[in-house]
Amino acid sequence: MERYDFVAIVMEDKKGRTLYLKASDKPSKGVVCEWTYNYDEAIYFNCPSEAEKFANNYFKNFKNWGLKDVYARV
Repeated sequence: MERYDFVAIVMEDKKGRTLYLKASDKPSKGVVCEWTYNYDEAIYFNCPSEAEKFANNYFKNFKNWGLKDVYARV
């Protein structure tokens, strides 16, 4: 079994739980991403710089996001 390291864009809800940015199931009106508690649904990036570049381009006014390492085993 191999392990792969990725980076996800995250934020915390009001209760301190982690939300992960995912691709929207039904994109509309320019909204192509939404938040999920399920890290398996998250958008995975290969390195922090890719995730940061995406977040800075996607979020124009929202700044309460962060990055989190996630691991996948295959």
